[in-house]
Amino acid sequence: LNKPAEKGQPAKPKHIVRDFFKCDFRPIWEWSERNKALRKNKTKEEKKADKLAKEELEKPYKYAMVDGHLQKVGNFRIEPPGLFRGRGKHPRTGQLKARVMPEQVTINIGEEAEVPKPPEGHQWASVQHDKEVSWLAMWHESINGAFK
Repeated sequence: LNKPAEKGQPAKPKHIVRDFFKCDFRPIWEWSERNKALRKNKTKEEKKADKLAKEELEKPYKYAMVDGHLQKVGNFRIEPPGLFRGRGKHPRTGQLKARVMPEQVTINIGEEAEVPKPPEGHQWASVQHDKEVSWLAMWHESINGAFK
């Protein structure tokens, strides 16, 4: 792949795959099988420790204070880049969804609340304090151009 023209956007391919039967996906499959085996062979204690570490990492993002009440946040993750699946016979099925970068994300948070830190080396597109809306973050989706 060539260098991406814009940070966070997929690079332009050097060649186009026209026949998947000529592609060798064995290294990816072997990597996936090794990781599955490693996860499966963990002890009960290791799995529990991993779960607790994950919950501790997610804890600050799972709940939001709304009008003085602690509310569980429905979804605090942005979809990773990948192939767009769509529903039914969507005309854009198979297109590549670009990675959403922090510079594309608008945060909506109370004026008194602490703004979450973006990943190192990045900044949010904007931070606003609009009490009239119910969303916490929004960005443009790369396939349909809709707000998410």
